[in-house]
Amino acid sequence: MFGRKSKLERRYEAAIAELRQQVDILSHGAVDGLARDPDSYRSVEAQVEGMISKYRGTAEKGVELVKRIVNVRRAFVLPNGVRVSANDSSDAANEMAFLREHVDANNLNESLAQDYVRESELEGKVLVRLVWDAGARQVRHRYIPWDVYRYRIFVDAADPQRITRFTYLDPFTGKEETVPATEAVFRAFNTTLNSHDGAPTLGPVLHVCDNVSDALRDLRRLNRITATVTPFFESEDPETAEQVVKDIKSRGWKIGMVYAGAKTKFTMVSPDGASSAILEDEIRLGMQIISGVSGVSLHFLGFPDMLSNRAVATEMSEPVEVGSAADLTAWRGFYEEAFDKAIGLWNREMNPEMRPGLVKPVLTGVTAAQWGRVRDTWLPLYQAGAVSVERLLKELPETDADEELARLGKASSN
Repeated sequence: MFGRKSKLERRYEAAIAELRQQVDILSHGAVDGLARDPDSYRSVEAQVEGMISKYRGTAEKGVELVKRIVNVRRAFVLPNGVRVSANDSSDAANEMAFLREHVDANNLNESLAQDYVRESELEGKVLVRLVWDAGARQVRHRYIPWDVYRYRIFVDAADPQRITRFTYLDPFTGKEETVPATEAVFRAFNTTLNSHDGAPTLGPVLHVCDNVSDALRDLRRLNRITATVTPFFESEDPETAEQVVKDIKSRGWKIGMVYAGAKTKFTMVSPDGASSAILEDEIRLGMQIISGVSGVSLHFLGFPDMLSNRAVATEMSEPVEVGSAADLTAWRGFYEEAFDKAIGLWNREMNPEMRPGLVKPVLTGVTAAQWGRVRDTWLPLYQAGAVSVERLLKELPETDADEELARLGKASSN
């Protein structure tokens, strides 16, 4: 057929393609420039899209690394969900009952609170719309992802920190929605004081995640090439070499079979693998940069060999704990606002009115440092009579202080 390539031409092109691939690997991408340009993720929109595609596993690069970091940060920031606690001097039985039900109805004491943390890592911001459920006489949470709704934020001209409303086009109904700030809770992360345009924590190093993925892939391909040894017969002259080739073909010789020939020296040769050291250095440097930006230690990312010993690994966990404590403060404010606005919606729809601000969210993480503070600080203070048992219980991770106090009170009365 006209235009059809011959078998020899196809074999030639395949050999050239394979040769180019091997040269590219051995030259560490110098031929085609494999390093990802940081400008690929310069905008917040590109960072959000990159984070989401990597976390969902649809991206070509950085999938395992980004997903691991997001899950580790989520577990450190808010592993135990949200609980409620009343101020010591307040009589807030109605408010406590309503907000306990609010937490249970919205699954805030279990998975939803962690889901919000995950979404903040992916998008750099979280918007939750509060919707009154007349049938349940409760306020429901409706998460509004920026990636889907592309909502706009309006602020008070005199006070840019004060948000007045949110607007977005619902892609499912085609309807323009306006949500007043009294019916929504919003937090932006990794931004400046008067800006509400949050960004993912990993946004500045997404290109580094891609480069590490490329280096790991190339290291695997290089190892495969290096491990493929080739029999080599060194002959004294071309005639002898030609005779060796004829003998091998005629006898069907394979590795493991005996072969004897005059004026011929047999060896096994392969690439020396020197390029692997370059790739390993790039992986090591990239992981150090990613760890520094994310605050997640290398041993949490599956690279314990990059740390000298266990003591170093333990010390290296402190940055993620410090960062998690800062994020926990932001989330505490998020849920305080959510509680007060939920009570505001109740007061608008129902009677008797309840008072906002009396019930606070309790958010705790679980780390070795937290238990160390309980052991070294709060327990000795309690034993010395300097703090109450209630104060001690509130410092214990995964402990509902109010429930424990009620149980202790009931036990003492019996």
